[in-house]
Amino acid sequence: MAEQFAFDSVAFLQLLNQLRRRFDEVVSHAPLSFEQIDGDLVQPQCAHKHTERGEKNSERNIDTVALVEEPKAIFERIDARVAELTEELFSTTHWAWMICVASRGLDSRFIDDARAFLSYCSSMVRKFGMGAWLYDLLNDATMSMLLHRPSEHMPVVQTPYESIVDVIRRRHRTVDQRFGTVREREQCIRDHTRHAHALAAYCTLKWGTAGTHRSTMAQLLLNEPGLGMCMLREDKTVRDLGACPDMRFRRVIKYVRQLRVQADFEYAKDALHSDDMPNVESHAPEVQDMDKRYLYDARKLVEAYRALWPRHTRSTETVLGEIEERNALPTQPLWENTVYLRDLAMSLMGSSMASKLIGGFERRDMEDFEKGVRLLKAMCSRVQELGLPFLPILVIEQLHQSMMEIAHEDFPSIEIPDYEQLDCEHDDEHELDVSEYSGDAVEDMAAMVLQRVFPEEDEANANMAMALLRVRMGDYAQVVMELFGDDEEGLDDDSVDDFPDSGGRGAADFDVIA
Repeated sequence: MAEQFAFDSVAFLQLLNQLRRRFDEVVSHAPLSFEQIDGDLVQPQCAHKHTERGEKNSERNIDTVALVEEPKAIFERIDARVAELTEELFSTTHWAWMICVASRGLDSRFIDDARAFLSYCSSMVRKFGMGAWLYDLLNDATMSMLLHRPSEHMPVVQTPYESIVDVIRRRHRTVDQRFGTVREREQCIRDHTRHAHALAAYCTLKWGTAGTHRSTMAQLLLNEPGLGMCMLREDKTVRDLGACPDMRFRRVIKYVRQLRVQADFEYAKDALHSDDMPNVESHAPEVQDMDKRYLYDARKLVEAYRALWPRHTRSTETVLGEIEERNALPTQPLWENTVYLRDLAMSLMGSSMASKLIGGFERRDMEDFEKGVRLLKAMCSRVQELGLPFLPILVIEQLHQSMMEIAHEDFPSIEIPDYEQLDCEHDDEHELDVSEYSGDAVEDMAAMVLQRVFPEEDEANANMAMALLRVRMGDYAQVVMELFGDDEEGLDDDSVDDFPDSGGRGAADFDVIA
């Protein structure tokens, strides 16, 4: 019997109603307070500037005081309850940023945008359920990608680290102009699509029925967005609203699941009879199995790709298309099956960080492929040293540091965090550099956790992934601590409070990937 899956729309709507009431309360009082324009970081500036011809510029309709402000102050002045509810509903997506910025009451159009989005969410969920709402959001983002135009639900706020005066000015431009040049607009559209799928994955984990279906859907929304969106079509309401009723995508999901079962059997056989398994005896008993499997899979993946390099292989997309269209299943052995190798790479690194490894092999681009191998080696080195549950912390904090370094160039008051004591020194070959993957690394690590970090603990596994999507590393560490047990050395309450600055390390000199 198929597993029943549904969203808890009632709980979502209750929280949404709380946010709408609090937002209106905060906005209604904002114009009565001079706190918005007091302080060292905020100075009023004339909202209407004149050109040399004496005419007002295109931003003459700004009806509030434009502010010159350090971006760090944007979120320091947000009402705590609004910020809490917004993050719980929409995670750390740019819709959450838009609502937080709008709640300051600096510009009426921002307020209108936020209210319109909240009303849209409430109306869709109330009438058709969360599945239909999420599908509509994803469809809107997908059409934006196809048409190369900003979508209806695409917020102007694209990053939490930008000047509020720039955001306000962009909001008063036309839709096609407010996101910058053609290249900048294309990047904003890609980011919008990524945020839409991250929000769908987060809502699936938070309000979806517990079970393997929830985990599978969230994984696909993060790693295989097309398939994840298709899974939402299993909701009859979504199909009744006009979504394509074609369910052949299930063939792909079923086939990949069969490959994973086959891989589990081969791993179990090698674990019993092979003398060349990764050594993780120094690791905590709770993580030895997952650490060994991660290191084993990483090594076998690279070996398989190198063995297939001189041989002709068909495009994985072509093979998957044939599976979906005609149920034409490949006949290659497991470690020569590019569909399995692609799925394995994404389970180890996430779709974005595995893109150079997979794409380099598909195109036979040695430079990109070796970049992907080096990143996988660096990740395996951290797993060998600390254990798999700590890998997301290292990756996300390294990403955070690189983002702060970039923001510091434009806004010197932003402090650059120092995570050197968290991650020990490595040579260039094992340097963990994720700076080019921007926010994608967060979704990548959440997808990896869903598949590999305590997957048998359904609720804890979902909570860990949600904590990563919200970039709440303390919450993530707390869940890990509970799974390790209170008596585990290095994982007491004090270490969680100070996370990620503390934590034990295990000695390791095992080179996982040749």
